[in-house]
Amino acid sequence: MFHNGSMSSIYDFSFRTLQGTKLNLADYRGKVLLIANIARKCGFTPQMTDLQKLWEKYMDEGLQVLGFPSNSFLFQEPGDSETILCSYEDMFMIDFPMAEKSSMLWPDMNPLFAWMTSEEQPEEVQGFIKWNFTKFLISRNGEIRYRFGPTETPLEFEDKIRLLLSEKD
Repeated sequence: MFHNGSMSSIYDFSFRTLQGTKLNLADYRGKVLLIANIARKCGFTPQMTDLQKLWEKYMDEGLQVLGFPSNSFLFQEPGDSETILCSYEDMFMIDFPMAEKSSMLWPDMNPLFAWMTSEEQPEEVQGFIKWNFTKFLISRNGEIRYRFGPTETPLEFEDKIRLLLSEKD
């Protein structure tokens, strides 16, 4: 469900991880966030390797990668949380946080993604999520600075990650 207008910052959101623990985005204040909707059976799933590489390379400089599994497009993320978690760990050795599976489509769209794509945001990041592996890059002060489509691999915008990491609050 879409937020009720009380969510004015990315730091107002929280989510449950695949392990069932609650994570507050406020805990990542001051970090650069790379947020992606993901699906294991998608043709773009090899991007998980790039997400993990970037996470390992820049985590000490303040990058936080967050994955949001979704079964919204052609049922490409089947299974329960344990199945999804084990698959990503086994296939890609992923160790960045991943949320419980959620929808990227109305009317049940993940509230964070609904907010990130809403008319409240810069025009270049607005609009429907059309497929898996749509990625958002958030500055250290919580501004959504970039949106990348499914065909844009994370390594292709590593320069933008470095740019945001170099900016201070």
